[in-house]
Amino acid sequence: MDITGIQSMQEDDQHKIWVSSNAGIYRIDPLSDQITVYSSNYEVNAGGLAPAGYKGEDGKIYFGESGGYYVLSPERFINNSLPPKIVISDFSVTRKPTALGGGNVLGAMPYA
Repeated sequence: MDITGIQSMQEDDQHKIWVSSNAGIYRIDPLSDQITVYSSNYEVNAGGLAPAGYKGEDGKIYFGESGGYYVLSPERFINNSLPPKIVISDFSVTRKPTALGGGNVLGAMPYA
């Protein structure tokens, strides 16, 4: 992965590297080579990140942003390896509620 526009880099107490860039905030685990990107998918204003970063004595990491700053508590970040369970609670075709199966067009579809 190519990280460009680096603004600031900080190492947390678990030896992971946190990088703020013009594409978001990255968490890099050098031991596993895993990179996690926190950007608009986590409501991070990547375009507003400033070249300012700091690690506090309490282990929190601070990254400057045009309207304030982000405070990260690295020890509270967890990776969830289980995918979410998906539940379909409603289904519509051309904005009309449609039941699965039965005598409609969906009933004739093969299911995997």
